[in-house]
Amino acid sequence: MRLAGSLSAGFDPDGQTPLLRAEGVFAYLLNPFRRSGVSPYAGGGVAIQAWSDRDSEYLMLFVGVDARPASRMGWFAEVGVAGGIRAALGVRWRPARRR
Repeated sequence: MRLAGSLSAGFDPDGQTPLLRAEGVFAYLLNPFRRSGVSPYAGGGVAIQAWSDRDSEYLMLFVGVDARPASRMGWFAEVGVAGGIRAALGVRWRPARRR
């Protein structure tokens, strides 16, 4: 299982006003101990989007793949819904564990 949060900036649907979006998600990886290849996952969460004097809240549902989920670094790709179609492609990194 994975908990994650993100904060991003962009523009409103008209492309005129700056906005902020915060997301909190929970994902379940089918094979979280893989050190090579990809592991599919599914998840959900909440998103809050704010611009000018307005804000919107969304429930999120998504599916994706995570490359090398048990390693310190890997890539991920996902698609889902949260107030519209949501797609993400990125790099995941975490610090080394201390023993």
